[in-house]
Amino acid sequence: MSATTAPAASRTRPRLSPRAALAIVVATKVVVTLATDSRYGWHRDELYYVATGRHLAFGYVDFPSVTPVLARVSHALFGDSLVGLRVLPLIAGVGVVALTVLMARELGGGPRAQLVAGLALVTSSFFLGADALFQPVPFDQLTWALCLYVLVRLVLRGNEHTWIAFGAAVGVAFWTKYTIIALLAAVAVGFVATGARSQLRSRGPWLAAIVALAIAAPNIAWQATHHWASIDFLRRQNAEVRKDYPPPRYVIEQIVALGPVVLALSIVGFRRLWRSEQLRPLAWLGPVVVLWYLVLRGKSYYP
Repeated sequence: MSATTAPAASRTRPRLSPRAALAIVVATKVVVTLATDSRYGWHRDELYYVATGRHLAFGYVDFPSVTPVLARVSHALFGDSLVGLRVLPLIAGVGVVALTVLMARELGGGPRAQLVAGLALVTSSFFLGADALFQPVPFDQLTWALCLYVLVRLVLRGNEHTWIAFGAAVGVAFWTKYTIIALLAAVAVGFVATGARSQLRSRGPWLAAIVALAIAAPNIAWQATHHWASIDFLRRQNAEVRKDYPPPRYVIEQIVALGPVVLALSIVGFRRLWRSEQLRPLAWLGPVVVLWYLVLRGKSYYP
């Protein structure tokens, strides 16, 4: 009797749907972040970003304009509330995990794979810590995630509309933090080093470049009229970072910050991407970005 009823029971067992996987990940992210970010008081950098929000401009010496604009928006919505100030980083964090789930779906992962990918990101101290403060980092992570999501679709489909969307995402990312240049370098290597280089002969990359430059143009113009202040600032900052962040420290902190689950999934994901000729351009992204910051001596939370 039990042998005949077991298959029926397994057939009626509810299955996890893609929407349910996304909802679980987003809800978990919100709960975990709200349970932790209110335990800490003001960070000194948050006061600086709030102050820049009172002096809006097309550019600043040490970062682009998205963070000050969002600081102004936060003040308009929540006043001087610290909890209110950290709502926008939370929303950015939710966006990152949601895009991660969608990327897993685009790459052929079922609902359980999507759930694992999203929850791994939620439990990573690297992303949890970034969303706990109002700073450029969570918004930078969101724009990177958006660029990567569009890039996955680009590799899978490769049409001009997706190239234009990628250019738009890059243009927005440029207003958030200049680390997007590292991702562009990795994308260039990934396409040139694989069969995807044929796409570089189409109109798509040129259209993407035009859109990205058009969006970023006001900030570039600000830099040009202010003697490329950010380049000088980054050059001086890099000299200090080189003293405090030798390559071994960067690698160790990256591994610790990502955590064992994300690190293991990254290794498995890299192997799968590398074995697929179509997806191999994506496999180049992580190694090239890490090498970029090893050579230029970035901090462990770059990008």
